[in-house]
Amino acid sequence: MNIVIIGAGIGGLCLAQGLNRAGIPATVYEHGYDQNQGWRLSVKQDGSQALRECLPDELFNEIRAGAIAPAVRLVFTDHLLNPKFSKPIPAIEGHFGISRQRLRDLLTTGLDVRFGKQCVGLSGNTVSFADGSTATGDLIVGADGTRSTIRAQVLPEAAFEDLGSALYGVTPFSTLDWVPDVLVDTFNRITDPAGTSMAIATCRPGDYFTWTITPADGAIEDWHPAVRRIVAEASTTFPIQLHSALPVQLWHDPHVTLLGDAIHTMTPGRGDGANTALRDARLLTTVLAEVAAGRVPLGPAKKLYEQEMLRYGFEAVAASRSMPFTPRSGALS
Repeated sequence: MNIVIIGAGIGGLCLAQGLNRAGIPATVYEHGYDQNQGWRLSVKQDGSQALRECLPDELFNEIRAGAIAPAVRLVFTDHLLNPKFSKPIPAIEGHFGISRQRLRDLLTTGLDVRFGKQCVGLSGNTVSFADGSTATGDLIVGADGTRSTIRAQVLPEAAFEDLGSALYGVTPFSTLDWVPDVLVDTFNRITDPAGTSMAIATCRPGDYFTWTITPADGAIEDWHPAVRRIVAEASTTFPIQLHSALPVQLWHDPHVTLLGDAIHTMTPGRGDGANTALRDARLLTTVLAEVAAGRVPLGPAKKLYEQEMLRYGFEAVAASRSMPFTPRSGALS
């Protein structure tokens, strides 16, 4: 059995690691490798369990060794940093923060990842690329994100809500002496009367803030000076579009399945998107290992994965849409 994975995001790479560990050949094809991945990712229970089960022990330990210090308080404030709500965040076993870029880089370790491969089409169990090459597998896994080429062919009716844009930024610091305590090692949400909101995360080691302003053109000229300084001293900023997938019905293509944002893209407020993609990778690895062992045919195994993935995936989409700032099983950051 040979698996073709389209997309070298966190979910696709975790799947390739799991298949590699299970002795199942897998090749990852990726158009490009976006370097705008420096913001913090909170790995929660689902994500941590997936990484532990899919990765070699030494690679999992290396990922854990690069963890970012956890947030210790949940704080909501106004734009002048006057607290509206605050409570401690208890430490949760297995939860940790990490640079998204660092996690992706580590997840490529030992894998067959082929860059410069833009997927442009799908016919049966063969994928076509813009450079004229093709790849054929027993199963094609679309892990190619919100604008998935694979999903567009398998589920042309699939749609998502466009929820506007946010501005992401990364700001290095050499000292925190000038930063109010309410912004240090907290999961915070800052809002003003006009509806602009911001979240700032402290990332140590590495010594940088990551932050998000929603909407992307939100004005902060009259906000607290420390907040304005964090934005002014950013080394990197870039806008992102916010999307929320609409539920879909089970599809019946025997050659193709989907994973992560390619099927259940969600808003980032709860930090569940990457964790749900990792959960997908773990579940798909488990069912394909049963196929490789000869205990289950590919068709029923694939259907089992898709039914379960659609259930919990769209539960996560709905929660992220309706309760975006409520942590699930622990803290967001």
